Amino acid sequence: EEIIKREAVAVQMATPEQVAEISRLLEVVKVNDEDVTKLFTKHDVDSWDELTSEAIQKYIDTLKKKIAP
Repeated sequence: EEIIKREAVAVQMATPEQVAEISRLLEVVKVNDEDVTKLFTKHDVDSWDELTSEAIQKYIDTLKKKIAP
């Protein structure tokens, strides 16, 4: 048997602050439910808090750009 060994990498999950921020932004920026569903499907999650910190931050940044010119 060949065993592949590599170091485990800890994945930082979305923080409660990021989840709160995305909720706040979604109140300001109207986002189609279908778009949220596509994002969740892409990342194989069912809710915001299941996303990685990196993934949710990218979406937060995208929504902030829609608010600020």
